[in-house]
Formats: sequence, structure tokens, C-alpha cells
Amino acid sequence: MLTVVVLAIVQTTPQIPRKTPDQPAGGSSNVKNQPQSEQKSAQNSAVTPDNSSPQREQLSASNAQSTVSVSKLPPVSVAKDTWDYLYIAFTSVLIPIGAFGVCAAYKTLKAIEKQANLMQSQFDQWVVLTDWKTWAHPRNNILRITVKLINPTGFPITLSDG
Repeated sequence: MLTVVVLAIVQTTPQIPRKTPDQPAGGSSNVKNQPQSEQKSAQNSAVTPDNSSPQREQLSASNAQSTVSVSKLPPVSVAKDTWDYLYIAFTSVLIPIGAFGVCAAYKTLKAIEKQANLMQSQFDQWVVLTDWKTWAHPRNNILRITVKLINPTGFPITLSDG
């Protein structure tokens, strides 16, 4: 059971590294350090959008859709770390274990099939005929035959006619 837990932990995917923020969490302290006279009030710095400015129209025109083609992809290298090698090692260990499990299951099924056939054969009923004796009566055209019936099986036989 411990092996299953260890292998399950190894099989989990590592977290994707996140992009670091542009400014650290302490970046807002530069506003507090400025003297009161240099700080702008929030009322004076309110920005109102101006939709009719010529700069905005130039930006809209320059942002028109255009076709871009990439002629050569940049080279990418991915470094392997310890987890990659552990992943490969544990996978290499699991392959023969899985093959052994499949072979064991196959042998088990063959043994079950053999037992089922043996159990079926114990229900098969047969008799052995021994000590054959015959008498012929030519006047009546009758042939009389006597035999001994031997039941080698463990089940009783009931003859209803004979």
C-alpha cells in the first residue's frame, strides 16, 4: 500500500510556475514617502476619456487587422530535473510489475478453467459392459444377449427399461 501512495505522489504533475508581478508587494510605499506637496490629489488626476482626439484615431488606424507570418521558430530548450528522472525510473519499474501481473492473471484463469473441466467430468455418467454372453434360438429367430453393467462413477444409475 505504501508503494501505491509513493507512486501516486510521483505521478502527480508539478505546478506550473506563475509569472511574477511587475512590482513587488512593497511597491506602493513610494507614494507614502513623497512629501505632501508633491503628491497629486485624486480629484486633479481623474482621467476622462476623450474619444475624439486625433491620437486615438491614429492608434485605431494603426491597429487594423494585418497578416503576420512567422518564418522561423525560436529555439526552445527544456531542462530535465530530478522529477523527470524519477518519473522515468518508476515507470521503468512499473512495466515489469504490470507484465508479471498479466502473466499471473493468465495462469490463474488457466487453473480455473482446468478446475471447471475436472468438476464437469465428475458429473459425466458412463457404464462398462463386461461378461458378454449370447444364445441363439434359430426356431424363433431370437438372439439373447446378457452382459454385466458396471458403474465406475460415483453416482447411482437407474435403469428404467431394459
